Amino acid sequence: MTGIPASFEIYANLRQLYQGNLSPFSSKGIDRSRIYRFSLSFNDGTNIISIGRIVPTYSPGIGYVDGLMALRTSDGLTFGLVAGFEPGYTQRTFSSNIKKAAVFGSYSTNSILHPSLSISYARSYYGSLLNRESLSGSFRIFPLERLSISALCDLDLRMKSETEYILSPKPALFNANVDYRFPSTIVIGAGLVMWRPSYSFASIRTIPDSLLDLRIRTTPNVNINVWLPYGISIYNNYSPRLVSGQLGKEYLNYSSVNFSNAFNSGFTSRFSVSLNSTEYAKSKIYGLSVQKNIFNLLDASLRYQVNRNTISRTGDLLVYTSYSLDIFTNIFKSITLWGSVERFIGHASDGYIFLAEIRKKF
Repeated sequence: MTGIPASFEIYANLRQLYQGNLSPFSSKGIDRSRIYRFSLSFNDGTNIISIGRIVPTYSPGIGYVDGLMALRTSDGLTFGLVAGFEPGYTQRTFSSNIKKAAVFGSYSTNSILHPSLSISYARSYYGSLLNRESLSGSFRIFPLERLSISALCDLDLRMKSETEYILSPKPALFNANVDYRFPSTIVIGAGLVMWRPSYSFASIRTIPDSLLDLRIRTTPNVNINVWLPYGISIYNNYSPRLVSGQLGKEYLNYSSVNFSNAFNSGFTSRFSVSLNSTEYAKSKIYGLSVQKNIFNLLDASLRYQVNRNTISRTGDLLVYTSYSLDIFTNIFKSITLWGSVERFIGHASDGYIFLAEIRKKF
């Protein structure tokens, strides 16, 4: 809005799934559309007030809220609050079933270590019933010019005990990472992820405590990213899982090779391989994509993927193949458009997925 420190933002997608013999655009397609943001905001550089569907930028762990957010920022320090309702399960509708409120704050500075910190406290209610109470925090520092350390922690402050929801803080998620960039365009990193299932009280109130899965999963990871001449880069991430005292029997390994502006043609390509092993199945996913900018108006990409899953108990091999065309453009001022059509062929079903996404700021 010209001359007024206010803006209206829409961020949503239209997603339709057509399975089996359904023809594209059949009325029997499954609607999987989402509304991610639909808000009116006032921002004078110090104070921000937003109303609508929002997610606090400074504390995204709070999640989506249909309601009101107010925050104030000054000299790198930000604090604010948000209150409203959790969107409906499909994220297409409004729902008043779950009330939500949170306070949050963050701090960042360009001084020594370049620290950035954030913390948030949130509560939600299902009707008049306390549904979840949590405390989240994160930080990132740069002890050296090429070294970064970051961590994130999410605590459930209450746990179910028979029919009561008692104060008993337990970690729901912990994620820590260390990355170092060598002068020779190599970045290596290592991290640790620990998590356990987190439940809202309303969803487990009648379930016996003994049936709840509260086990902590632990997954360390190491990764390397190498940039080579001629626009070639190589990436690998290996994440072994600690299960029943055994490390590495279950794992996830992702590798990719990227070729940017291949032979000065303007084409960018990527080949990737993902290997995943669990007690239930082993999967191999192969992917290939090619992207090209057309007349500086839009980006078009073709993607091909094959997913091969072997069921551990039976040895059955399930194969899933997909082909897709994606088109992205922001030629219209303040409007971003993305469209995709995907054809999938699987062991149990096949069909089409059509996706259109729009982001607009007024």
